[in-house]
Amino acid sequence: MINMNLRTYNKNYDKFLTDFFKILDKNNSKVTLSTTDHVIDPDSMDDNACNGWIIEEDDGTFDFACAIGKGFDVWGPTLVHESCHIDQALDDRKGKLKVKDNTSKESGDMWVWLSGKKVKRTKEEIDFFIQRAMMIELDNERRTIKKMKKYKLPFDTKLYAQRANAYILFYKFIATHRCWYKPSKEPYVMEEILNIMPTKIGPNKNYDWNKPLPKGLEELYKECCK
Repeated sequence: MINMNLRTYNKNYDKFLTDFFKILDKNNSKVTLSTTDHVIDPDSMDDNACNGWIIEEDDGTFDFACAIGKGFDVWGPTLVHESCHIDQALDDRKGKLKVKDNTSKESGDMWVWLSGKKVKRTKEEIDFFIQRAMMIELDNERRTIKKMKKYKLPFDTKLYAQRANAYILFYKFIATHRCWYKPSKEPYVMEEILNIMPTKIGPNKNYDWNKPLPKGLEELYKECCK
């Protein structure tokens, strides 16, 4: 049984936490709630720091980590976001996931390539893996906003949509610039980027792989990698 000591004193969020940890417990999951600002993504192959991650193990269990060292306005939405990745995995088991995720090998090769190392993949394959990762995140962000509304969580969903759009579109940038954002320079916390992001998650056509990034966004994304 997972010892769920985390409490926010917001009854709606605590209800979400209780339901989420029941799902983790049912799937014999490993849970790490770190009081640091970031956690290291074990799939990144280059010690990339992030706010949270979920890994589905071969035996069907989940490995979940979230950094809760920052303010609730940061880790609160992150935890909801990561919970939706578990929802995706469970839907996939039932054949209900409408988008296809990369395999662990494909994801690993993508991260190796992003770190600047050699990988036995063509650029076309890497682009395909990145594009597929972007569509998984797009599906997940829609789920996250839906869950925020379902539980009446204390977050501005319009602001969250702006942050989500900044994150989703960043995948198009990494395919050509071969870099990931630095800790504390996440595209979804950069004010200049958020200011040009829409307040809704748009239809899939808005995220077409061949559609150019909004004017000026590429230069702003470069700042995230420095």
